[in-house]
Amino acid sequence: MARDEMNDQFSTHVSALLDGANQTVVVGSLAVLAAVSGLLVLLPGPTGTGVSALEGFLLFEVGFVFGLALAISLVVLGIIAVGPWGRITLGGDDATPAYGNGTYFAMLFAIGIAAGIAFFGPGEAAYYMLDVPPGIDPGVDAHDRGVWGMSFTLTHWGIITSATSAVFAVPIGYYYYRDDAPFRVSSALYPLVRDRPMLAAIVDIFAISGLVFGLASSIMETTQNFLAGISFQWGVASPETGTVLFIAAVTLVYTLSAYTGLNRGIRRISVLSLGLFLVMGGATFVFGGASEIVGLSIGATAAQPSHLYALATSIQTEWVAIWHHYNTAIWFSISAGYGLFTARISYGRSLREIVAYAVVASGLANMVWFYVVGGGVVRQAISDGGETLSLIETEGFAVAAFPLLLEFPFGELFLFLFLGIGLLFIINSADSQTMSVAMMTSKNTVDPPGIIRAFWGTAIGLVAVMLILVGGADIVGSFAVFTGFALAILAVAALATTLVSMIRG
Repeated sequence: MARDEMNDQFSTHVSALLDGANQTVVVGSLAVLAAVSGLLVLLPGPTGTGVSALEGFLLFEVGFVFGLALAISLVVLGIIAVGPWGRITLGGDDATPAYGNGTYFAMLFAIGIAAGIAFFGPGEAAYYMLDVPPGIDPGVDAHDRGVWGMSFTLTHWGIITSATSAVFAVPIGYYYYRDDAPFRVSSALYPLVRDRPMLAAIVDIFAISGLVFGLASSIMETTQNFLAGISFQWGVASPETGTVLFIAAVTLVYTLSAYTGLNRGIRRISVLSLGLFLVMGGATFVFGGASEIVGLSIGATAAQPSHLYALATSIQTEWVAIWHHYNTAIWFSISAGYGLFTARISYGRSLREIVAYAVVASGLANMVWFYVVGGGVVRQAISDGGETLSLIETEGFAVAAFPLLLEFPFGELFLFLFLGIGLLFIINSADSQTMSVAMMTSKNTVDPPGIIRAFWGTAIGLVAVMLILVGGADIVGSFAVFTGFALAILAVAALATTLVSMIRG
């Protein structure tokens, strides 16, 4: 009898998977994933060469497109937010927000910053003391290089790049609730794809493929950095098999979170992530040199205008291509999944609130983290005569915060907590983005069947394992640049089309 019940349950899940899925989008997405994976496994050399060449062209030759798309997005989102259209509420004027303000912000913030919390937050500003940005005299003292390094991180993690969080959320939410458009990424271009289902499917397949590879790459990178930190500090080596098993464990956690749904899994982990974020940030501020951090932060803020000008006038330089254009490309590459998830949890919220929370509030929170944790590491690097910088140069970003955290009371406990926060945020990003992929591949539903969520969570984990086994992380990173380039153009088109639709009423 037990076996019969198991067979019945299995049949029920399979039926739900087949009946609930948009089969055109699912088949197309799996075909693209299989084709790219096949190239990575069978022809890694030629594939890497070709994709790297494309990445070089996009970053070095037409990289200005990323900055232009970002600037246009900021302007259009600002016009929508401060204009009369900002009062438009998803679900109608009488709709009540599905989540309270704190929970809503936690869910938006947790999906966006992901691994940046643990690895780029501490190390990026300090690394710029070694690899100085354009317009900076490399011969100045360590303090000035630290201030300027902190300033440049804000161009990658502050309000400016947080605009990518809303570029698809606003159009998708607007058309879904106003015109009953399907709940998927292609609906951001609803006036253009309304009568072109195949074009809509192509947009969705492209967005899903880029999101799956990008998320798998982030899971792999976060896992490797986490294990590298464990190995460096506690001497616990992780062979390839151990890394694969660790990714399997991470996959199980975020897949279960996505499977249980928004309220039971994703919401709770988001709130926990934000709580630990505040604890860690507060501890770093108190024990990491509060007065020095404040001074460095004030200097970094004051330097922002001149450094934005330096970026704008150095648009074709190698540093800007490798750091700024690449970073913006990565933000755009995840913007579609982020936007769909944001629209999903924004029922009862006005478009003005979406921009305020997803762009301004999240951007400011990012800035505070990079000021406090990044500033603490910069302060450490200034005071220790270059030991921290040497550590970053030889061991990478994964251990950038270690010298600082180990000076805290109960330093090793804070260090382990810090690594855990980074892991928790990538789990939070993965479960949210898994939900986005499931929504895109379901039949016009904001609440896709659990089996579809479980299917895509598992698929993303398998891609991450494949990247470990074939060493395809760099190739996928290059692929993310292409995805980001295409989505940057689509985002501008979506925002422009939406603004025109709003003006016409």
